[in-house]
Amino acid sequence: MTEKGKELIAANEEAKVGEIEETEEPLQIVLFQVSECYVYLIPPRKTAGSYRADEWNVNKWVWEGILKVISKGEECIIRLEDKNTGELYARAFLRNGEPHPVESVIDSSRYFVLRIEENIELMQMVAVGMLSLALDSEKEQRLMISKQPCMTI
Repeated sequence: MTEKGKELIAANEEAKVGEIEETEEPLQIVLFQVSECYVYLIPPRKTAGSYRADEWNVNKWVWEGILKVISKGEECIIRLEDKNTGELYARAFLRNGEPHPVESVIDSSRYFVLRIEENIELMQMVAVGMLSLALDSEKEQRLMISKQPCMTI
């Protein structure tokens, strides 16, 4: 094969590698998973203060499933999935420069309020609860309340 032919093949291979790199999706990493969580409809806040779990009926949830915190590229995704099928119920995104989708509940470490961006019609803010937390308070604070980008957790 001539030198010119080898150069053409090398240039073609480099172009293909560049195409592959541009079209690949960022790797998804599950940072945290709760196998049993509950979603509650919550009343509007009465004051500018924090949410309180004692303001809604924690024994009456509207949905039950799995919560996953996933790192994907420059964003973090909080997914609520059906525990049997894995079907997406709702999700929220944590992105640099955007409002944080998680608000703490001042009277419980097992509940928080989540601003949903996809899949739940007519609901923007929902409460999410867990029967038990397998995390110590430092990890819970870092995963659920942190204002830092997901990749630094």
